[in-house]
Amino acid sequence: MLPVKIYIYSMFLKVIEWCDHGIFSGDVDAAFYLEKDNLDDNYFMTRYHLHLSASLTDDDMALWIGEVKILRKGQRGDEKFQLKPGRLDYLDFTFCSLGQSLDYYDRLARLDKELRHHILSALRDIVAFPEMKESFEDEEGLEASLYHFIEPEDDLFSLAPAMISGDYSEIADIDVAFKFQMNKMKQPVNFTFDVPDHKYGDPEEHRERIHVITGNDDSGKDKFLSKLARIVFAPNYDRDLLRNEGTLEPMTIGFTRIICLSYSPTITFRVPALYVHEKEQIVLEIQKGVGRFIYCGNHDLAKELDESLKSFTIDEDGRVWEIDTPPDENTFFKTNEDLTAEFVTAMDAIEQDLEKQDLLDDMFGFMKEVPGLQFITNVEFHRLREEELQEFFQHLAGESQILLHAVLHLILSVTPRSLVLFNAPETYLRPTLVTLMLKFTNHLLERQSATMIVATESTEILRETKSRNVTIFRKTGDAIEHLMPEIETYGETAEAITQYLNGIQQKNDSDSDTPHTETFENFLHDS
Repeated sequence: MLPVKIYIYSMFLKVIEWCDHGIFSGDVDAAFYLEKDNLDDNYFMTRYHLHLSASLTDDDMALWIGEVKILRKGQRGDEKFQLKPGRLDYLDFTFCSLGQSLDYYDRLARLDKELRHHILSALRDIVAFPEMKESFEDEEGLEASLYHFIEPEDDLFSLAPAMISGDYSEIADIDVAFKFQMNKMKQPVNFTFDVPDHKYGDPEEHRERIHVITGNDDSGKDKFLSKLARIVFAPNYDRDLLRNEGTLEPMTIGFTRIICLSYSPTITFRVPALYVHEKEQIVLEIQKGVGRFIYCGNHDLAKELDESLKSFTIDEDGRVWEIDTPPDENTFFKTNEDLTAEFVTAMDAIEQDLEKQDLLDDMFGFMKEVPGLQFITNVEFHRLREEELQEFFQHLAGESQILLHAVLHLILSVTPRSLVLFNAPETYLRPTLVTLMLKFTNHLLERQSATMIVATESTEILRETKSRNVTIFRKTGDAIEHLMPEIETYGETAEAITQYLNGIQQKNDSDSDTPHTETFENFLHDS
């Protein structure tokens, strides 16, 4: 939660003209700024950007909260903005507002409770106060502008209230199902994470919370995960602009958080969003461990973004037109000191939260079963000073560092209705640690009512996953095909899985004009 400084401001809300998000640390005459956006929306001038004054943030920098649309009752499409520049204490009953993304509500949720309630009520937000919408149901501007790209069944209306209140009980057991089709794919991949129907089914059956995609190095699975992260994070209006990269169905689906894990030497995940100011805001949130986009890995996304922006085209509206770059370009890694500092910060945060402590104890229970890791479970971390925690982490083997770093950040980050995207764990963890990580992650996802997609070539993971939750990728020319296994992968031997996947690859090679001599044995690990 953002701490609120004791500060006396001359006005609560101030309406300002478009300034390209140029709210500076010296702008402290109001608590919040409503910046007009001159782009009309279906002929309605309703778009504003909400900013929190630097006087109320913990880093003395103004916080861009996000885009909000404000409609006046009876407003016509040919009318200009309804709010005049200057002081605004609150909107009267002839107005209502709607935030245009989950990030808007996530940032509001991190404010002090009293301040959050004040701004939501002052703007007459129809997500926080749905009863305020009733008198606007017949307004043309509600459907044409406020609901432009947002459907009545949009997950925004169920997830945002939970994020604001912190009460996820009403969304914990909702089925999660969607399709994603990346460019160059012939068909979309279906992901279904249904709650088991215990009324007639097996009461011991648990919800399937992990879906595995597999294939060889050039099958496109890594790029698939990367584009999925970018598009599933985006609000609906950005998803529409990103259709050339991939399509998500239904467009109305949302997640409280997108958590990306990768310690691979090549770049898999980049900072999402379409505009420079959004990317810069997300980088700051990643560095603080907050926000809806969580990155856990060894890459320095801030430096990679800075370097990439030098080669990307940025138009006059601040839109970043990204181009595909080779995976080894613009690559920057965190130092061991960076990872150590993140470990210490995460451990300290867990010590302040009893629920997180319980989850960490659960992980230690799994670790006791793995030879060579029992010593970690005997450490009384709560008794260690900061420098002792640093020394402990720095003396661990590289694999153990990655394991603890990933686990701590998963415990801190995963909330109900989160989507975790895990890339190639077998490239930096040995098979026994991959299995350990999978067991704990499955336990964590069940506890937190979240889901995960893993891109992997590990038979350890495949043999722990039912075949209905496995998708095999293969590249045929420039196109990417996918299929479900014809064998049951769960409980099968590594040898049988490897043989089956090799058969698919060999058939694919025989159908291709280009010879390909590699087999799945080159990159699948035997248990």
